[in-house]
Amino acid sequence: TKALKSFLLELILSGKIPDLLKVIQSTRELGGLFNKHDLNYIKNTESKFDIRVSHEAELNVLEFSKERKVSITGINTLWQMPARCVCKLTIWYYRTEIVEQCAVCLLNLGRWDFLINLDKRWTTFEITSAIALACQEIVKQKGNKKLSKNLWDIVLPVFITTGSQSKRGNTGYHDVSSIKNNLLSVLFKLKDSWCLSAVISLLTKLFNILKDESSLELQVEYSNLWPVVVSNANSYSSLAVCELLSEIVTLALKEYPTNVSWLRLMGDINFANGHYRVSLSYYLKSLLIFHDYFNIPVRNDDHIFRRMIKCCTTLGCHTQAAVLCQFLEETDYLLAFRILADQKACNDAVNAYYHCFWDTSILEYLIHTHNKKGEFQRRKCAIQIIGMLELNSNNNEEIQRRRAT
Repeated sequence: TKALKSFLLELILSGKIPDLLKVIQSTRELGGLFNKHDLNYIKNTESKFDIRVSHEAELNVLEFSKERKVSITGINTLWQMPARCVCKLTIWYYRTEIVEQCAVCLLNLGRWDFLINLDKRWTTFEITSAIALACQEIVKQKGNKKLSKNLWDIVLPVFITTGSQSKRGNTGYHDVSSIKNNLLSVLFKLKDSWCLSAVISLLTKLFNILKDESSLELQVEYSNLWPVVVSNANSYSSLAVCELLSEIVTLALKEYPTNVSWLRLMGDINFANGHYRVSLSYYLKSLLIFHDYFNIPVRNDDHIFRRMIKCCTTLGCHTQAAVLCQFLEETDYLLAFRILADQKACNDAVNAYYHCFWDTSILEYLIHTHNKKGEFQRRKCAIQIIGMLELNSNNNEEIQRRRAT
């Protein structure tokens, strides 16, 4: 009897049998299974089924979350569909995944005002509203003012360590676990660049605070807009933050593969994790894109070039590292000379890179070093490079004429 009753309720909720209430009332055996409260519940549910069908038809808009290919003229109509759906579903509907999809769709469509003013009775609405507020503040204030802590306060407890969670008791643990599941579900559906920027900047700032190592600091735009201190920082896992940040940035780069800031951030993340080869590749990609495949002059960026030098030296590519020393705002001769002096275990092609040197001081040091070590072939190569006219443009005309002949 209990199983039959549950089965009938499932049929009602699925809407597969129209007018099921009339069938139950006309059949004595079935009618006896349900009391007055049950029949009222069925009646209300069945009357709402038509509304639910229309809602689910509107959810075709969620394809936007996958392809985001829609005409500009259709945008206004498009955003209103999940908005209407959210307003109605929050009254009675129980399928949280539908509500979540609608809220995320509104985020990706940039309808932040609607989400900010929405009744936050669902955890999903708290999260999406906090993201929307952060995006709105970044755009309006143009990154010149600290952001509200709504999103920060939601995200921070998610990374508390297991030991700290156990002190709070089972109730606190389950609350944090539930929020974490909701948060991750929302974050992995984000596609709008502003939403991704807000989340990525928050996680970057949080990692820097918890890691607290200036040599491994991550850099990305808007990270300076978040709080600078976390109380009881030892209670939180920087590793968990780094893992989530890496996943979010990877997803973001699938949507925006030429975003220079995020490419550099991926280089920083891999650098902090000791993945120097991968880090170097991301730094090079960011430089390629930013400088139009080096068709425009390379600007000085000590943060990137010093980390590229570190990657090269760790990988044993000392000549490449010395070449990169020339790209610093002020050529670090001491570092370059120390690197070139340590070429015994060099994994690159050494003198094959000598044509990449344009600093005569470094070339003179190479000639001296090779002469001292009796490496006459490499010394000859360095002498040929330093004698090029391009590197001796300041010589007087007579010397240049004799060199040309």
